[in-house]
Amino acid sequence: MPQRRLLLLEANRLSAWHWQGGHLHAEQNFASDSTGHEAFAKYLAAHGNSIFSIMADVPEEGFQIEDIPFVSGKDRNALTQRRLAQYYYGTPFALATSLGRQKSGRRDEKMLFTALTQPRHLEPWLAALRAAERRLAGIYSASLALTALLHHLKLPGPRLVLWLTRSGIRQTFINDGKLYFSRLTTLAADTPEEVAVACAVEAGKIYQYLAGQRLIDRSATLQALILAHPDQFSILRAHCRPSAELAFEYIDLLSEARKAGLKTPPRDSHCELLLLHQLVLRPPGQQFAHPAELHFFRLWQLRSGLVAAAAIIFLICLLYAAKQYWDVNTLQENTLQMAEQTQVDENKYQAVMKSLPLLPISTENMRALVTRFEELDKRSPLMETMCIPLSRALDAMPGIELQRISWQLSAKLPPSTEQVSGVLKQPPLNVSGSYYAIAEINVHLPVALANDHRALLQLVNQFVTELGKEKSLGVQITQLPFDAESGKTIKSSDEPTLGHAEAPKFSFRLVQGF
Repeated sequence: MPQRRLLLLEANRLSAWHWQGGHLHAEQNFASDSTGHEAFAKYLAAHGNSIFSIMADVPEEGFQIEDIPFVSGKDRNALTQRRLAQYYYGTPFALATSLGRQKSGRRDEKMLFTALTQPRHLEPWLAALRAAERRLAGIYSASLALTALLHHLKLPGPRLVLWLTRSGIRQTFINDGKLYFSRLTTLAADTPEEVAVACAVEAGKIYQYLAGQRLIDRSATLQALILAHPDQFSILRAHCRPSAELAFEYIDLLSEARKAGLKTPPRDSHCELLLLHQLVLRPPGQQFAHPAELHFFRLWQLRSGLVAAAAIIFLICLLYAAKQYWDVNTLQENTLQMAEQTQVDENKYQAVMKSLPLLPISTENMRALVTRFEELDKRSPLMETMCIPLSRALDAMPGIELQRISWQLSAKLPPSTEQVSGVLKQPPLNVSGSYYAIAEINVHLPVALANDHRALLQLVNQFVTELGKEKSLGVQITQLPFDAESGKTIKSSDEPTLGHAEAPKFSFRLVQGF
């Protein structure tokens, strides 16, 4: 992991700080001369694996507020760049920040144009960073760092914030959490009494300036926030008296440092440590560095992204390989268990087979026989399909009595007979199938019709017609209840003996294919 180092730029020097785990350690100070520049180059050579951020706390910082037409895209970028060139010609360290759109009229966009107006303070140090090819994350002003620090307070309306650095006392005006103006006042000495007096005097001056610029309403009281060490609150209250123009409030610097996670608490009211810590954890969204100055930092970000993506892909592949290894082991264990269970079942089977009596045929023949039997069993029709239609016909004609049924299964359709006893014509069997169930049925007709051949023939026809209602059955008469051969006198097939008449017999055949 690269180390984080912070460079605090002041009017006549540059100081280097090392940030690690919330602690800030002062490393070295460099004067703004050739000796300091050479020492800084050696310092950069000794810390190649570091990311640098610069915070400029210099008086030469410009602020301009202007309403511009609301445009977007390339037109907006061209317009803002033209305004920056007009206001801050000769410095590349300038940026434009939107303060929101007006609520009436053309709804123009209010813009804040700010810049570090003396690039000569920065150029030697940036040249050393470029020559050493060190990673620069950004160039920030102390005002931007403070605005980012106060963002979590969500202060509504206009506020004047007074805070102390080694360069002097700063007065920063914010409105709804957005930076509008900042000014640095140098101090001859930064004793608590002088700081308190300067806060009171400078707050009054800034109030008049803001009212003249119409950034605040003269009839309203401006809230002035003083960021200071709690040990100096009593001295500040003694000199900063509230008035109709200003109402003073105090922010505990130590409490804010603890909230921000700074583990090196400030010993006085100087805010440099807290602002430098802020640049590491929550840097402002905008900064002054030109894209060319961030070249090596962008390369590092790209490389870090590629390394992170490769690590994630490697981790995913590793997890997938682990899952595959786990699945293979699970399958092998399941295979072994199944093989063991199969062997146990085979042993049980052999034991059961040995306990059975010996069969007269081999196991293969027995298996083939059983298979054949199962096939025949599947092909065997149910008797209900014949018995139910027959039962319905007998119920419809109660004078006919069932005597005998002979059932058989055949692969051939029985031959059709066009005539029975040479008299009765009947249609051929219209039954199809691979096998045929054939039922030979004998019945008795009413005794009262024994001598009435016409009535018997009519009864037989009615019975056959009733059976023929079942379309899946074929009906075939095999014997009439009387002899009706050509050239013979029609007579009953059952002659009465000793004056006692017997019931006429009638035979037919039912055929079903399947």
